[in-house]
Amino acid sequence: MLRFLLVLLTPFTAAVGFALSKPALTYYVRNTLLASGLEVSLLTTGYFLARSLSAVSTGFLGDRTGRRGLLAPAALLAMSLSFYLLTLSRSWFEVVLLRVVQGFAAGTAWPSLQTLSMELAPSGWRARGVASYYALGTLGMSLGYALFGSMRADYKTFFLYASLLYLAASLLSAPLALHRSQPTGRGASWSIDVRLDLFVVLLMFSSFSMGFMGGIMQEFSFMFLREVFGLSEGQVSWIYMVGSLSGAAGGLLAAYIADRAGEERVLVAALPAMALGSAYLGAGSLPILAALSALVVVSLLRGLRGIPRSMAKARLGGYVGTGVGAVNTFSDIGSIVSPPLAGYLYDTLPGSGLPYLASSLLLLVAAVSWIPFVRRPSGSR
Repeated sequence: MLRFLLVLLTPFTAAVGFALSKPALTYYVRNTLLASGLEVSLLTTGYFLARSLSAVSTGFLGDRTGRRGLLAPAALLAMSLSFYLLTLSRSWFEVVLLRVVQGFAAGTAWPSLQTLSMELAPSGWRARGVASYYALGTLGMSLGYALFGSMRADYKTFFLYASLLYLAASLLSAPLALHRSQPTGRGASWSIDVRLDLFVVLLMFSSFSMGFMGGIMQEFSFMFLREVFGLSEGQVSWIYMVGSLSGAAGGLLAAYIADRAGEERVLVAALPAMALGSAYLGAGSLPILAALSALVVVSLLRGLRGIPRSMAKARLGGYVGTGVGAVNTFSDIGSIVSPPLAGYLYDTLPGSGLPYLASSLLLLVAAVSWIPFVRRPSGSR
């Protein structure tokens, strides 16, 4: 039980640093380094591209060796060092390079911790175990955004705070190195027998669609809400704080429903609401409604993150680390594609909301696709 609590406290601590630094990074690059919209968006692409490359491989390594608990402390320490180096950065290229390093480290740490949150959770808490992990991480994000919105400091000071928080997270996760999972397929070939049936295809498409939306809601949306709808840096940060906080509570509720009625039912109900919020950001004009729409989207993105991972565990059995890594990779691919598209359109068509509309369409297709599955719990297939 102590190790399960450490699995929850680690993402909480790291998430405070992540959220504290994310708006600072966006505005530092945009306002201090005078980056274009595309260059701001490429911060997201570089991060998620690196994360997608490391997510499946490290998840598979954890499955094969059973020592996934060793990966998180080292990766979080690398995150701490990268944020410290950001305080020394002087160019956009240096920032992007460090963002890529952070992506590799995140792709190593988070799938390992997400899998451990399911392995170490109390019996019968498959969805609630990973939802608790995301809830604590989301609470940490809320606190980080609140601190950025209320503190007055140089952008690089926030990077230093993030470095210290990631160092604390690395120390918190260190005892998890003692945990040994049951190795999967030891002595066998390194191939994985996964049937690419409709369920798996829809799971990866849904992960991609949510990742596409999530990519837009990173650095690009901090800039978009500030410059298109006229919201202040502090106001944007508070929107993300409230959205993250409500997402933490909503995620626990979604997991409770998923454990009883199936994860698919949750997706069918929640994805259209996310699509509606995204559509208004793309086509609306009133700042107050844009703020509310962004809040809804952020809340649902945070609250639903554990659902596809729980579904991967149900489908892929012993290769749960690989399955979680695959979900993360498809989500990351969506987050790789959408930011440069959004940034390019923003530079060429100032104020363009087309990426939000495209994301809305993807989410609606994903929601409709799950309707035939809602009567059957995912673990019964």
